[in-house]
Amino acid sequence: MASDLAKDRAARNLRKQSNAPATGHFQMKHLPGGRFSQPISSVSQIDELPHHGAVKLENSYQLGPHRNFPVAEVHKILKDVLEGYLAEERYEEDFAREMSKNISQVIRGRIKELQALGRYKFVVVSSIGMNGGHGLAISSRCLWNDVTDNFASYQFRNNSLYAVATVFAVYLD
Repeated sequence: MASDLAKDRAARNLRKQSNAPATGHFQMKHLPGGRFSQPISSVSQIDELPHHGAVKLENSYQLGPHRNFPVAEVHKILKDVLEGYLAEERYEEDFAREMSKNISQVIRGRIKELQALGRYKFVVVSSIGMNGGHGLAISSRCLWNDVTDNFASYQFRNNSLYAVATVFAVYLD
């Protein structure tokens, strides 16, 4: 009886002095015979493995795209999306703001469906404004590789609004 009491006291002292993981807590299970199980940590086992830095991938030695950016296909996507979403719409400020975001997301999704464009990054810019007989010029300048990088743009206009969508495609080495 005295030895069981001493074992319990020693176990409590060990629990107080043990080095618990800094990011979690642990429990020790009491086993018959006054023994305790190994600590059960709330920290994942993977977190406790030594980290050897970032995983390095082999160089693909691919210096150019397998397929150049398909300007004609993307131009058709831009035309289909703008005409499909805006053909019968009237200009309203809140509508234009939300629809511009939605159109950019739809265009981006449709372009990503094109196969074999894996190493291209796309920037989709769309603008919707009121068609009030005023002049407007939209321009952009880019610093890029003329061989691999490209863009496609489409303009839409009805009696109430105008829309311009542009896709910039930049190839990543």
